[in-house]
Amino acid sequence: MCWKVFVCVFAGAAASAAQAGFEATPRVVAAGRDPSLALRPSGAVSMLTVEKGDLWLLTSFDGADGFPQRVRVNDIAGEVASHGENSPRLFMRSRSEVYCLWQARIGESGGSVLRLARSADWGETFAKSVLVDPGAPASQAFATLHVSPRGDVYVAWLDGRERGGGHAGTSALYLARSANRGRSFEASVRVSGNVCPCCRPSLAFAGERTVHVAFRGVTGDHVRDILIATSEDGGVSWSEPVRVAEDNWRIHGCPHSGASLAVLGRRLFVSWYTVRAGRGAIYYAWSDDGGRTFAPRRLLSGDVVDANHPYLVPAEDTILAVFQGRDASQNQGWGRIGVYFREIDAEGRAGALVRIEPAKASASYPTIAFGPPDQIFLAWTEPVGESGYGVVLARGRRQAGASGGSHAR
Repeated sequence: MCWKVFVCVFAGAAASAAQAGFEATPRVVAAGRDPSLALRPSGAVSMLTVEKGDLWLLTSFDGADGFPQRVRVNDIAGEVASHGENSPRLFMRSRSEVYCLWQARIGESGGSVLRLARSADWGETFAKSVLVDPGAPASQAFATLHVSPRGDVYVAWLDGRERGGGHAGTSALYLARSANRGRSFEASVRVSGNVCPCCRPSLAFAGERTVHVAFRGVTGDHVRDILIATSEDGGVSWSEPVRVAEDNWRIHGCPHSGASLAVLGRRLFVSWYTVRAGRGAIYYAWSDDGGRTFAPRRLLSGDVVDANHPYLVPAEDTILAVFQGRDASQNQGWGRIGVYFREIDAEGRAGALVRIEPAKASASYPTIAFGPPDQIFLAWTEPVGESGYGVVLARGRRQAGASGGSHAR
């Protein structure tokens, strides 16, 4: 049964109370595309967007009613490359620090580098950007950004300098750390080879020194499953990657769909897209031993068709998950792509699926941010007009006492 904000409980999962309610009408709040969200402790909402090759940080002081503050982040006009998995990233710390990461094109050679810009005044101004890895700029792309509990800035990306080694058509996964709050980066470290070249990696921390990175590896006969490598010394050395689940998805090409990591207490959660028995879906699993082993996968996307691009964030005692997909009951499964929200409690139980309808056209690459005690912000990209894109925002609230849910398998 689906109602107004489209709360759906699918076959195979016991009914549970809705865990969040969202405003009925999402809004186009900015021109551009590929948003990334962050919230201040004060409640101000910041959103990073890309428009015509430039990167803009938009800030709202009224709960996202409007975004009057608009600051350009990149210091070289028009250099920002962005598409799907390869979009810029935003991270904010409570010490008034804002970090923005993007891929910059290099001339006509087709090469690229990663740049990071830092603000120390909540994004009102940005220092000159720095190169994450000034080494050979073959192709540095599909990057992710995170800041450790001790304040070190980490960037992981897919690097083309080893392309051709190992399995044909693969990249290598590299990581660099800044121990001086983004002013410069230490020498990069190779985490793994034989990495699917267009699926963004994901980072998570368990304490100050333990770092996890998830990526889609390529093994055997074009098997592209999710692997997780772990460092217990702050990213200096890395474990042999562990496969999260034996999906054995064979595909001769890159699916442009990375995994997402989030930590809740001592439990490491991961969500990803794969194809099993001829059906694409989003799953999740967790590890209670630091990424050495994982519980059996569970289905996150229910009966949603064309489900893809999961994104996880911790929210006090639960994990909030968002992804895109189509309602199987709309137009024989070919209705507009909407945004789906689901909450996972500390025991790994998934609550009801909530569908948020797009504003004007199909949604792509949704992202999420949580503001204690109960605010949820979702943003995504939609085509607007004949040749442009717009950033769409929807706001929601968690319902008090609604943690817990169903065992979705």
